[in-house]
Amino acid sequence: MNMGNPIFLQNNNQIDNQYELQRLRQMLDYTIRNKMTSLEIYNKLINGSPDQFSSNLLEILRMNEEQSLYNLNTFYISTYGTAPEIVITPQETFYTTYLDGLLLALRIKSDGIVLDRTFISMLGENEPGKPLYEQVHALDLEQENIIRTLMEHYETYSR
Repeated sequence: MNMGNPIFLQNNNQIDNQYELQRLRQMLDYTIRNKMTSLEIYNKLINGSPDQFSSNLLEILRMNEEQSLYNLNTFYISTYGTAPEIVITPQETFYTTYLDGLLLALRIKSDGIVLDRTFISMLGENEPGKPLYEQVHALDLEQENIIRTLMEHYETYSR
């Protein structure tokens, strides 16, 4: 058997590419689910916002999350041809108080940041999706800071 045969290499590359495409799809599914969950929580928090300052910051979070979600879905569709089918259940976004909602948003954002870092480290330097994940990661870090600001603001002014 000639291991240098182009057919052997082509088949091996196809297997590698199929694996990489499946791995990327799973990463995108996790990230899109995280973004959709965050977006639903932000929408609920906006409706229960205690003041205009909080509403404004939550609107910024929502707009940034919508843009990230749009970019992720656009990449997903351009790579796989269809949008992912992801459903967020009410239990995933349930909270009882405004502060609990902020804590839930922070937990989900923190999980997203860990996922971003993991996915960035898994993607090779020139692999599709790496620039997108680097952009998503930078935005997630900014959003985490905004959520922490909202928590401090709420705790300070709710006394």
